[in-house]
Amino acid sequence: MSTQQIHQLQASYSPGEDRILLRFNTTDGVEFQFWLTRLFIKKFWPNLVSTMEVNVQQQTESSNAPDSSLKDKVLGFMHQAAVENANFSTDYEPSKIPCPLGESPILVHRAGLHAKEVNSFTLSLHPEVGYGVELGVDQNLLHLLSKLIHDAVAQIDWGLVIQIPGVEVGSSGSVSGDEDLQVRRLH
Repeated sequence: MSTQQIHQLQASYSPGEDRILLRFNTTDGVEFQFWLTRLFIKKFWPNLVSTMEVNVQQQTESSNAPDSSLKDKVLGFMHQAAVENANFSTDYEPSKIPCPLGESPILVHRAGLHAKEVNSFTLSLHPEVGYGVELGVDQNLLHLLSKLIHDAVAQIDWGLVIQIPGVEVGSSGSVSGDEDLQVRRLH
C-alpha cells in the first residue's frame, strides 16, 4: 500500500473493548481505524519517544550538555510547540469513503516508526494477519500522536505511566475543559 499523509486523527477509549480506538483521516479522504491495547502501547511507547528524540539528538549534539537534561528540555519545548499550534477544537470528520481495510477497526499487532529523511518518518500499523497501512508523519505529528495516546491512557486504569521526557505531567497542552475527556481529536 502506498504511503499516505494524515489529515486528522482521533484517539478515544472504549470501556467495553478496554482498548483505545485510533482513527486517521488521510489527505485523500480515506479513514483507517485501529484498536490499541494496553500491551501494544506499553511496547510501542518507548519507540515513539525515541523516534521523537532523533531530531533533538541532532540539535543538541553541538552543545556540551553533560547529561540528558538539555535534550529533555528541547524535547519538552518541541512537544509544547506542536501541541500549542494544533487544532483540537474542530470535530473529527468521518470519511464517506469506505475504509479500504474494512469497516471494523483493526487490532494492531505490529507497528513501526522508520526515519525516511530528516523530520520525515513512516508510521506503519499492521494486524497479525492481513493488510495494514503506512502513513507519512513528521516530528510535529509524532508529538500530537503522543499527546492523544498519553491523554487517553491517563484516563484509564491500566497502571501505565507514560511520559515524554521534558514534559511535566499536566502541562502537555490541555484540551478545552468543555470537551468529552474520553475523546481527543486533532484536525
